[in-house]
Amino acid sequence: MSKLASQPNVFVKLSGLPQTFAHCGWTAQDFEPYIRQVVEVFGAERVNFAGNWFVLNEVKWCGEYGRMFDTVLESLSRINTSAADLDMIFWGTAQRLYNISLRHL
Repeated sequence: MSKLASQPNVFVKLSGLPQTFAHCGWTAQDFEPYIRQVVEVFGAERVNFAGNWFVLNEVKWCGEYGRMFDTVLESLSRINTSAADLDMIFWGTAQRLYNISLRHL
């Protein structure tokens, strides 16, 4: 990850955590090391949250979208993510990455 993060044009998509964990019972503590790693090496300005709601198989991964989202938020809180960094992760990075102007929304 560090080698990828050293390239200024590389961003990371924060998604697929329940699928990556690969079995039921995932928690914020389980996600925390992965989230900490990407936020530390890429910085919030190059981390883009993506919920994968349309591919989150609720039965297979033992959770629903709301639970997964809350768990990611809890993990970000556990690593003391600032409000400004949360804004970047949840919308600012995507706005910059996809060149979306709020004037057009």
